[in-house]
Amino acid sequence: MRRAILKKFILVLLAALCINSVIFYLISSHMILKMAKEDMTYTIEMIDRLLDYEDDSYLAVQIERMEAFTGADDTRVTLIHSDGTVVSDTDTSTQGLDNHLSREEVREALEEGAGYAKRYSETMGKHFLYVACRSERSDMILRISVPYSGLSEYLPMLLPAALVSFLAALACAFVFTRRFVDSVTSPLQDIVSELQKVKGGNGELHFSPCPYQELNVIAETTMEMSNN
Repeated sequence: MRRAILKKFILVLLAALCINSVIFYLISSHMILKMAKEDMTYTIEMIDRLLDYEDDSYLAVQIERMEAFTGADDTRVTLIHSDGTVVSDTDTSTQGLDNHLSREEVREALEEGAGYAKRYSETMGKHFLYVACRSERSDMILRISVPYSGLSEYLPMLLPAALVSFLAALACAFVFTRRFVDSVTSPLQDIVSELQKVKGGNGELHFSPCPYQELNVIAETTMEMSNN
């Protein structure tokens, strides 16, 4: 019985820790995605204020100049007309690009002012997070994209801490579970021991009170039956 109770408690603990890990993963992923969206939106707003929209030919030059600080980490800045035509892109020529009006983030930006999407880029060969915003100074859509792998990028850093906390929780739970199991099984062992004395004709029953009323009832009932 003692081993069975201990096993059940450990299984329940493991299930609870696994559920907690899943919830932590989902919440952390959501928070990381939210922070990335906010940072990228702020970057787009800054670019929108800096660009000069008076001359379309000069727009391409301005976007190309951004290659100096976007090329290092594969960040792309794309300028798109409201009809979906790509005006300029920091990482590739606009001649080979199709119309972007059907892109999820572009549609949302046209309808709501800002749009977001996560997908695999065939052009770059990586998974990207795309954030697009409608310009406040022209009929353009500014889009910025960065390589995005979500929480998996931070797992190597989080895994040691998560493993230590998991083992610590498991050890503490094991110790407290053993104490609880002992507090339940010890009164039962005392009852069995006293019954064996009576069976051998060695005297009356004597039970020590225990913290659990149900076991005290069993002991009292056993004493009454023995007296009868």
